[in-house]
Amino acid sequence: MDKHKVYLLESKYHGSNQQLKSVAKEIFGYHEIVPLEVELRSRSKIFQPIYWLALEFLRCISPYGLVSHCIKRLLLKGYDCSSHELYEGDVILSKTPPFEYPSAILKAGGNAKSYHIGEPRRVKRKCFDYVISTPSSPTEKPDISLDVLPTEMSFENFIKIRDAYSCRKYYLMLIGGAARGFNYKKSDWEYLIDFIKEHDEVDWVVSTSPRTGNKVEMFIKERLEGSLHVKELVLWGMGKRKNIFDCLSGAEVVLVTEDSASMLSDAINCRIPTVSIRPSRSEFNNLTTPFARFHEERKRIVRVETSKISNFPVKYWAHHEFRPIEYCWTESWRT
Repeated sequence: MDKHKVYLLESKYHGSNQQLKSVAKEIFGYHEIVPLEVELRSRSKIFQPIYWLALEFLRCISPYGLVSHCIKRLLLKGYDCSSHELYEGDVILSKTPPFEYPSAILKAGGNAKSYHIGEPRRVKRKCFDYVISTPSSPTEKPDISLDVLPTEMSFENFIKIRDAYSCRKYYLMLIGGAARGFNYKKSDWEYLIDFIKEHDEVDWVVSTSPRTGNKVEMFIKERLEGSLHVKELVLWGMGKRKNIFDCLSGAEVVLVTEDSASMLSDAINCRIPTVSIRPSRSEFNNLTTPFARFHEERKRIVRVETSKISNFPVKYWAHHEFRPIEYCWTESWRT
């Protein structure tokens, strides 16, 4: 018998796609994962009534007939009836408004289950079997409520890696880069590098990301390479790649730039004291700002501006004020 499938409606946003993949891997591990690049022919609002009428019609007919296949092919760019036919036991995962109609259209008339992260805005809530709420994508009366974004690894599996690094402890700095509301200047990177140099009583691991950029990575390398207490520089753009959970495995404290909600989630989910760093000129970001505020209120992280990081008592906060998250996101999903 063929395995059931979990279909991921992928967007151009790496972070959203990673969340869908994490859910597929951790929650639907026995399914075959099928990434889909399927979207509406047009996102123009003038076509919304047509999509709605087509969806209502599709819900009333067999999803396996020629009529259903033709309508879906007319509405959806990238649709292939030979490989995108859904059956009972299959799952559709989606996130963000542009993929609400594609998810509903693919499922219409069939018995596959659909999961959507965030409050549906363009289709009725009844089009989804489960609506998932996160701090950055809140919903009213969710079927599943998560305190962190879905991460690649559960806390249970992380512990197995962490135990292997029990003899090696260090402070970890995870560096993102420019994003909406986060415009870093050279002075911001200087503040962070100076902080690492000032705290030479502990070992450090520094890791960048795809958003960091070669210019910033070169600056970090020039300033930190050769420092005895910097045990490892994981510079993404220079070909040094390392799974984030390998980086987190020996970390006593994590400092992470607030532009990355996914890296914040990874650290929070691993129950490690986390300092969220942002430039003093940062503006509201509808993804990361609500998320960071939510967890700061619960003392799972502390938010510090780059210009003030040198005076922040990291060790004291980590030992006396930090409060770890109670449940891993996989535990919250299943309860």
